[in-house]
Amino acid sequence: MSPEQASVIVPASVFGYMFLVISLNIIMVKRKVREWKSLTSFFFVASMGSVIFQIELRAERVWIKSLQYDASDAFLLSKYQSLASVEMMIGCLAPLFCYSHQSASQGTFEVLLVEQDRSRNHDTLT
Repeated sequence: MSPEQASVIVPASVFGYMFLVISLNIIMVKRKVREWKSLTSFFFVASMGSVIFQIELRAERVWIKSLQYDASDAFLLSKYQSLASVEMMIGCLAPLFCYSHQSASQGTFEVLLVEQDRSRNHDTLT
């Protein structure tokens, strides 16, 4: 893949993955809450950057105070928000680790080829 292609494909894939994760988590939580209020999807996306692992705190600050959800639905919404955040982090970091592992193993392979070429050249000169 050329750098020009990668500069288009990689960001498009990342944003597509993020959209898919958020959409699927909204669909899953929408089936489980009793009532889906008008700005819930907006608040779901807008408040994802807040505290990831403090589910109760986000439930109280965002869902109970802002949109007047009851405690059980607020906890469920906050839990799915945290799940979406973790899924996005894993999904965006996994290809980076795979690429770095592939680059490292490819670099090792190239070093071996260069060393073989040097030993062949050395053998033909002697």
